[in-house]
Amino acid sequence: MTSPQLTPVFAGTAFTNDGASREVALDLATPSCLRLRVSRGASLGTDVSYAIAKAEFPKVDAQVTEEDGLTTIKTGALTVTLRDESFSLQVKDQYGFVRYETAEKALFHTEGEPRKANEDPDHLGGLGLRRLMPAAERVYGLAETGESLDKAGRRYALWNTDDPVHRPDQHFYCQIPFSIHLTPDANPPHAAFLDNPGFTVLDFGYEKEGEAIWRAGTGDLVLWLLFEDSPKELLRAWTDLTGRINRPPMWALGYHQCRWSYNPDERFRELAREFRTRKIPCDCLYFDIDYMYGFRVFTWDPVQFSQPYKLLAELKDQGFHTVAIVDPGVKIDPDYQVYKDFLERDGFFLTRTGETEPYVGEVWPGEVHFPDFTNPEVRRRWGAYQGTTLLDPGVDGIWNDMNEPSCWNDPRKTLPLDATHHDFGVGRSHEEIHQIYGMAMAQASCEGIEAERPDARPFVITRSGWAGVQRYAMLWTGDNVSQWYSMPLDVMTNLSMGMTGIPFTGCDIGGFGNDADREMFARWMEWGVFQPFCRAHSAMGTRDQEPWAFGPGVERIARKMIEIRMRLLPAIYTAFVEASETGAPINRPLVYEFPEDATLHRIGDQWMLGSDLLVAPVLTPGAERRPVYLPAGEWVDFWNGERHHGARWILAEAAIGHVPVYVRAGAVVPMAPVRQHTGEPCPETYLDIYPGAKLSGRLVEDDGATRAYERGEEARYAFTGEETAEALRLTIPAPQGPYRSGRELWVFRLHRQDRPVAGVTANGENVAFSAEGPSIRWTVPDTREVLAIEVRYGA
Repeated sequence: MTSPQLTPVFAGTAFTNDGASREVALDLATPSCLRLRVSRGASLGTDVSYAIAKAEFPKVDAQVTEEDGLTTIKTGALTVTLRDESFSLQVKDQYGFVRYETAEKALFHTEGEPRKANEDPDHLGGLGLRRLMPAAERVYGLAETGESLDKAGRRYALWNTDDPVHRPDQHFYCQIPFSIHLTPDANPPHAAFLDNPGFTVLDFGYEKEGEAIWRAGTGDLVLWLLFEDSPKELLRAWTDLTGRINRPPMWALGYHQCRWSYNPDERFRELAREFRTRKIPCDCLYFDIDYMYGFRVFTWDPVQFSQPYKLLAELKDQGFHTVAIVDPGVKIDPDYQVYKDFLERDGFFLTRTGETEPYVGEVWPGEVHFPDFTNPEVRRRWGAYQGTTLLDPGVDGIWNDMNEPSCWNDPRKTLPLDATHHDFGVGRSHEEIHQIYGMAMAQASCEGIEAERPDARPFVITRSGWAGVQRYAMLWTGDNVSQWYSMPLDVMTNLSMGMTGIPFTGCDIGGFGNDADREMFARWMEWGVFQPFCRAHSAMGTRDQEPWAFGPGVERIARKMIEIRMRLLPAIYTAFVEASETGAPINRPLVYEFPEDATLHRIGDQWMLGSDLLVAPVLTPGAERRPVYLPAGEWVDFWNGERHHGARWILAEAAIGHVPVYVRAGAVVPMAPVRQHTGEPCPETYLDIYPGAKLSGRLVEDDGATRAYERGEEARYAFTGEETAEALRLTIPAPQGPYRSGRELWVFRLHRQDRPVAGVTANGENVAFSAEGPSIRWTVPDTREVLAIEVRYGA
C-alpha cells in the first residue's frame, strides 16, 4: 500500500458529458506502462494505492511536445497522444501500430442511485472512460468473474460479496478490474487496471459492440495501461507493479483435508490415524469455526478443545500441519478479554460517519464490531493475539474467511457504506474502498506470522482480496457446491486468477455445499490434485468427503491421484519459484503459453501445470472420453508414453479413474518418490525424460520451510540436452547454490517406446538399465558434480 512516485508527463483539464471540468494527469511508470488519472470532482484526490507495491519508480526518459491542445509523449517503447478538454488518448508502439485508442466522447459521468445489494449496474453512476475495442478481441483476468475464460462481450459489476449460491452471473468473493486484451491476429496485447477499490463496472462490448468501458462508481478514475509483446510479459510487468507471491512452505503444497467442522479434538486424532493407516498422503488438517468458544476469535472451545497444545503436538509428531480459521468480526462481550482489549484502543473498530461508538454488525458470534485493518496499529495488535492464541500452541497457518467483509444485518451483506476507515490517514468511506478489506486482513495475518516467526514462511489463506493480495496470502475460491456445473466454473476461476497475477489459488475438491456422489468426487479428485492449492472441504450437514468416504473404489482413485501430487511436488515447487520471480501462473491457460494459436484463445477446460504438463479433465457426468486440443509440437501421454502430434484435436480415453495428462516432448520433469507427507526424507529425485529434439527442465530446491533461500541457501539445476535418431544426451549440471537436499540418487526414467535402448552411460561409464512399464529406468549417485548422460538407441 503506497503512494507511487512516477514520472509526470501531462497535467490538464477535460470536460465530461455533464459539462463538468475534470483534472487530468498522465504519468509514466516505465517506458511501456502509463497511468491516467481523471478527477471525480474539480481536482484529483490523494494519490494512494493499495495495489501498487512500489513506492518509487526510476525516472522515464520521455520527449514531450504540445501543439494546438494535443500533447505527444514519446518513450523508447511508445508514442502517446493526448488531447485535453474534449478528451482523447491514443497509444502507438515503436512500430507505429495502434495499441490503444479511446472512443468518441471518451470521458463521461452519470449520476446514479444509492447502492443496493447486487443491483443492476445500469442504476449506478460514476466516472467512465470509453475505448475502441477491436473485433474478436479476447479479454482475460478479472479474478473471480464470469462463466468463461474469455470475458469479451459481457459486462461485469465488481463488488466483493459473500454469496454461496456461486452462480456465474453474480458477484464473487474476489474481483479485480485487471484485464489482458489479446486479438486473434497475433498483434501484441495490452493490459488495463482500474485502480479504484470501490464499486466498478467493466464492459467489454456489451453496451455497444466495438467499445469497452471502465467505470468507477466512486472516487477518481485511475487507469493503468501496460503494453508488452505477450501475456507472459504483461503478467511479469503487472506483478512488477503489484508484487508477487513469496515461496510457500513445502507442506502447503501437499494434500489438505478440511470440514466444517471436525470436532471435538478426538475427531482430529481419528482423521490422523485413518490417513496414516490407509497410506493416503496428507500434510494438513484444518480447524473450522467450531474450534472457537462461541465463535469468539482467538479462543479455543474449553470443552471440545480443552488441550490445544497437546493435540497440536500429537498431530505434529505424525507429520500433520494445521491451519485455523479466523473471521474479522469480534463478538461484543464485556467478559471477553480480546473484545475488551480492542475496545479500549481508539480507532480499532470501524465507526459510521458522525458516530463515536463502533458499528454493530452480525455474523457467526452474534453482534460484533469490525476491526479497521487499514490501520497499522490494528494489524499489529491483531497479529499479536494471533500469535499468543494460535501460533504459540502450534498452529501453522491462518485461514481468513468472511472478509469481503460479510455482515448479515446489512441489506448489502457488508459494512455500511458510510463506515470510515483509517486509510493512510485519508479517511475514506467503506463505499470507496470496500474491495480492499479482505486484503488488509490478510496483510494483518501475514505480518502477525512474520512477527511471531521471523524466519518461517507465512501461510495465509484468504477468501477475499484486491490487486496485490498475492503479497500476503493465497486465495481459495470460497464456498463452491457439489454440483457438476461447479467444476468447469472452478477450473475457469483458477485460470482467471492466474491471469490476474494471483498464481496460488484453488477450489474445494468435492465441493463445499450439497452432497457429492462417488463419480463426482472421483472426477474432482482427478483434476483437483493438479491445482496449486489441493484441499478437500465440505459443509456441515453434508456427507463426508474424506478420500475413503465413498467406498474402496473411489478411495483407490483418490490415493492414486494424491500420490501423483506427491510425485510431482519437485516440478510443482519449481513452478512456484518461477511464479515468485516472474508472476507466471502455476495453472496456465493454454493462451498464456501459446498466444499465437487462436484456436485455444477461448479454451478454459484444460490447462498447463507449469510449462510442460497439460491437464484435460472430465467435468461432466457419464463421460468416458473427451476432446483435447494439443498445441503445436509433439506431446507424450503421461500415463502410457504414447506420442501425439499437436496443433490438432484428439479424442482422449478417460474412463473413471483416468484423467488425460500430456507432457511436452523435450521436457525433463523432476519428480519424487511417494511419501505420506512432505516432512519425510526424500533420498531420491526422479528425472522423467520425455524425449524431443531439444531437452530442457528446471529444478529449484531449498529447505522448504525457512527464509534461508533469501540468503542464497538454495540449489538450482537447468537440465539441457538433445536427441537424434541414434542417441539422447542429457546434462545434469552441478547445482547453482550451496543447499544440499539429502539426495543420494538420481533416478532416470526414459519415456520413449518406439526406440529400443542399446546402452546407457553416465560420464562415459556404462550404467545398468531395466524396463519399468513403458519406460526405461536407471540410477546414478548424486555427487553434486556435472553428470553427462548418454542413451544409445539400437537393437
